[in-house]
Amino acid sequence: MKVSRYSLSEISWEAIAPLIGDSFFGSVGFANLWRAIGGKPVYWIAEENGALAAVLPGVEFGFAPFKRFYAMPDGCYGRLFFADSHTDNKEAVATSCLDALSKAGYVKTYIYDFYACLPAYRGFVGSNRHTTLVDVSSPGWQPPERNIRQEIRKAVREGIHIEKFNLVRHFSQFLHLVKVSERRIGCKCTFSTEFFKALAALAEEDKRVQWVWSEHNGQVVSSHIFLVEHDNLLFWQMYFEKTLTFLKPNQYVPFVTAKRLAREGVKWLNFGASPENAPGVVFYKKKWGGKPYSYNCYVMRRGLGKFL
Repeated sequence: MKVSRYSLSEISWEAIAPLIGDSFFGSVGFANLWRAIGGKPVYWIAEENGALAAVLPGVEFGFAPFKRFYAMPDGCYGRLFFADSHTDNKEAVATSCLDALSKAGYVKTYIYDFYACLPAYRGFVGSNRHTTLVDVSSPGWQPPERNIRQEIRKAVREGIHIEKFNLVRHFSQFLHLVKVSERRIGCKCTFSTEFFKALAALAEEDKRVQWVWSEHNGQVVSSHIFLVEHDNLLFWQMYFEKTLTFLKPNQYVPFVTAKRLAREGVKWLNFGASPENAPGVVFYKKKWGGKPYSYNCYVMRRGLGKFL
């Protein structure tokens, strides 16, 4: 089994596209998004006797001796995409890929294995992540928590207005929301202005980025960003004006968006992994019902990565 690393310019997208299919996290658009904060999209490709066996998309950051690899960044899910010809020997193919990654010289390697594609492998430490999956596929779905349902009705009564995010009309107000969120939580946003501009541009051409903007009487209320990965609607980012939370945007927007996307084939509203020491976030997610789902984040630290 030969496993090699390729940049986007070095691969034939037509050759690997059938494996990746309609995955947003495996797409060129999502990979290129991370260039805005210094990332470099790469694809680790496994071949056997000259035939494609599997593909692992990811993003590199930094330069040797500080280069890191993520599949994918910001906790978005990595996945090893297998060729049909290798569905019966997935573990062997996955082991070969992990072996190649372990020798690649990365000081840190992160793979968020939501789809359980990877076996345990020496040098990689699996740490458990937890999310909540809410089945929204039924046409009559409603959140089971009475308070959530009441808050959604309140948002309707208050006349909260939601629409697709528009870069020209909304961007300066969005940056204001980011700043007030930073002050509220005491932590600087991971993403740059250039990143959000690139994300807005991607949302214009790929409906798997669902960026929902809300206002009330012309005043900005909130920004919610969802990503569609197969039948999962991942609740990815949220920024809001604290003084206007009485309008209940953080209940109304996920509900309306999930209902709309369910009509297009989404089954699960995925709340994503909760940050540590954030009991309010955990409490909010529990109100939506659903079922807990656990998966491994495989991490390898080498050399200087053990101290970073």
